[in-house]
Amino acid sequence: MTILPIYICTDKVLRQKAADCAKPYSQYKALAENMIQTMYKAPGVGLAAPQIGVSLKLVVYDAGNGPVVLINPEILSSSEQTAAYEEGCLSVPDITAEIIRPASVKFKAFDLDGYKYEKEVTGMEARVVQHELDHLSGILFIDRLQPKDKPAIEKLLKKAGMKVAVQKTR
Repeated sequence: MTILPIYICTDKVLRQKAADCAKPYSQYKALAENMIQTMYKAPGVGLAAPQIGVSLKLVVYDAGNGPVVLINPEILSSSEQTAAYEEGCLSVPDITAEIIRPASVKFKAFDLDGYKYEKEVTGMEARVVQHELDHLSGILFIDRLQPKDKPAIEKLLKKAGMKVAVQKTR
């Protein structure tokens, strides 16, 4: 196993839209295993390929039930009900903020064997899935800050030497 370097929010790869993974998906097994080990060592609960400098739609996470690998994941629907939670990110070190997201989401993805599946998740798992899938679209959690929190977080980023413009999300 190899522990991979985690890119921080000033790296351009984190602002790009990731490319689809090509078949056969089994070719990503070693990368996914290294990402899982990197995530645990960090420590974190999720890691998207762009966070290790690889602009591909590949995510690993563990929301408490063991590691999950998502290939070419896509959110199909989100609940109208929302939930607020203090989020952080391995690519935005030492900064957390309350982020409001849908309380549940339904997504589709492929596993390493090429099987397509759909799953509806709630709670922490829904939050982790949304956070990691944002990375595949070049979105960081700081882009989802509530307006009242933006000035303080931008000040923290600047103080940490991370000149990052908080982007507006749709």
